[in-house]
Amino acid sequence: MINILPIFNLILYFLITILLIRVLLSTFRNFFLDNPIQRSSHTKATPSGAGIIFVIAALISSLHTDFFNPILCLPLAIVGFIDDHKSLSPFIRIFAQFSTVLFLLIKSPLLINLEVLNGVFLIFSIIIIFLFSALLINFFNFFDGLDSLLVLNMLVILITISFYSESQYWPFCGSLLGFLYFNRNPAKVFMGDGGSTFLGAIFIGIIFEKTSFEESLSILLLATPIIADCLSCMIKRFFYGQPLLKPHKLHLYQRLHQAGFSHNKVSLIYSSCTLLISITLIYENIMPQIFVSSLVIMFGIYLNNKYAVPFEKVMRN
Repeated sequence: MINILPIFNLILYFLITILLIRVLLSTFRNFFLDNPIQRSSHTKATPSGAGIIFVIAALISSLHTDFFNPILCLPLAIVGFIDDHKSLSPFIRIFAQFSTVLFLLIKSPLLINLEVLNGVFLIFSIIIIFLFSALLINFFNFFDGLDSLLVLNMLVILITISFYSESQYWPFCGSLLGFLYFNRNPAKVFMGDGGSTFLGAIFIGIIFEKTSFEESLSILLLATPIIADCLSCMIKRFFYGQPLLKPHKLHLYQRLHQAGFSHNKVSLIYSSCTLLISITLIYENIMPQIFVSSLVIMFGIYLNNKYAVPFEKVMRN
């Protein structure tokens, strides 16, 4: 017998999100308008901070599913939402990120695997996990720079995970689908830092839920397009002596847009790459996934060399 509950939850939370955004859209327009600046990819003022809508929907879904991570990630979403409209100190943002990672790690089965380590190796492993997790949260935040780019990639990841194993994510998929309806180009709303950092934390929570390092790596590889773009950009900026925390338009997806690629085309390219990696989850062996992820990285290098505005040219401007 076909289980229609996931489909019902998907549709229900799609409609809930659509309704919430429609009801609150005028409020976002009146109080949370994001005016374009030099580094913006949009050309007209657009309501920001609307990611709090799918945060709320995720919290509602956690009340009747085993999907408790939204509750643990809520403080980070609140800090991000406040920072969207009233700049907070970097210390507060970093504290919120590390606290969220701590909450997610405490309930993680990965801690059992870490217990085989001892002494300095255990401490070193935990430090690496914290630093990389905080970095990944910021990567998701950096990736929210074009209409539908981040939400579409996250949708592919979550639908893949829901389809293969974790049915509790279907309500959240429905909520992101509803948000995508308003975030597609030309976007009527932006998710803001509150939404993007929340998505990054949710993704980390999924990684931490796995019982083996191989399973966790398999989930991590789904975000190869996001990680490869952000990490390569950060490394280049470091070698050019640029301040890493300063806002910029140097990511590959941004330079493709500057080269004439539309919002939709860039989003489709990245989400298609994410989908190709996701399909390899049908294999129990992680090697096909590593192979396809490597191909995606090489494709990114090709796009960078063939089509994107050169990194150095954008940096000088």
